[in-house]
Amino acid sequence: MKRLPVQKRWMAVHKHQLSVALTMIIGMMKYTNEFMEPYWNASRSFWDTEQKKKIPAATLWQTASDYMELLLFNCQIWGEGYLGMSREQLNYL
Repeated sequence: MKRLPVQKRWMAVHKHQLSVALTMIIGMMKYTNEFMEPYWNASRSFWDTEQKKKIPAATLWQTASDYMELLLFNCQIWGEGYLGMSREQLNYL
């Protein structure tokens, strides 16, 4: 079997690493979307319900605070999943 020159071997290694990194990034983007999509749906539902009942009686600050709480809850769930996924990726590398 013919050996490749050092530069070609390094290029092959870097190409593989880039491919793995891009696959991981795409996976993380899909994973993030899986958590943000329900946030937008929940936010829309929340708005439709609260618009009729609470928003006319609540302050703008309270409404913004409620939406921020909903967003932070989704970010917390996403963060926990992301940390687990990152640990697995680091173990792979």
